[in-house]
Amino acid sequence: MSSLRAVPVRFRILAVLFVLSFINYLLRNNLSVAIPSIRQEFGFSSTELGWILGSFNISYALFQIPGGVFGERYGPRRAMTIIAVTWGVLTFLTGLAPSLMAASATGAMVALIAVRFLMGIANAPLFPTMAGAFANWFPAGGWAFPNAVSSVGLALGQAAIGPLVTILIIRFGWRESFYVLAPLGFVVGAWWYWYGRDKPAGHPAITKDELELIDRGRAALASNSSRGAAWRGV
Repeated sequence: MSSLRAVPVRFRILAVLFVLSFINYLLRNNLSVAIPSIRQEFGFSSTELGWILGSFNISYALFQIPGGVFGERYGPRRAMTIIAVTWGVLTFLTGLAPSLMAASATGAMVALIAVRFLMGIANAPLFPTMAGAFANWFPAGGWAFPNAVSSVGLALGQAAIGPLVTILIIRFGWRESFYVLAPLGFVVGAWWYWYGRDKPAGHPAITKDELELIDRGRAALASNSSRGAAWRGV
C-alpha cells in the first residue's frame, strides 16, 4: 500500500484509463474474430457482412462531435462510466440479439446491424472524453505521454482479441464468447467511477504538491489563449 501511495495520483488515473482503453478494443472489435462462425451459421454474403461491420463505422463517425459534447456535458467520470457499461450491455446483446431474431437470416442480420450501430455510438465519446481527462489531470504541455499510453492500451487490446476470442469460440461458441467478455465493460466502468474524478482537486488522495504541479503553467496557457483570441478579434 505504501508503494502505491508513492505513485502520483495522475499516474494511477492513467493506469485505470489504460485498462479502459484495452477493454474498449476487446469489446469493440471482437466481432471481427467471430465473423467466420456467424457467417457459417446464418449464411451471410460478403455484402451482408459488410453492412454488419460497416454499421459501427457509420455511427462512430457521425457521433464523434456529439460524443465530445456528451463528454463535456457530463464530465469524464460519469461519461466514461456510462459508455463503458453500455459496451458491456451491447456486447452481451451481440450474442443474444441474433438468437431473438433467428427465425430468418435477415432478422439476425438486422439485429446485428442495430447492435453494432449502437456500439459505434457508445464508442464515439471515448477518445474526446479521455483527452479531456488527460487535459485535466496532467500539466499543460504534458499531454502527449498519457495519450501515447492510452494508444498502447488500444494496440494491446487489438493484439489480444485474436487469440482470446478464438479460444473462447472454440471452447464455448461464438455467442458465449460475447457473454464471457461483456462483464469486462461493467467492471472497468465501476472501477473508473469509483477511482476517477473529473478534476484533480476532487480526488481524496491528491496532494498539495501534485495539485500545484498539475496546475502549473495553466494560467500562462489561458493567458496566451486569451491573447490569441483577442488578436483574432474573437
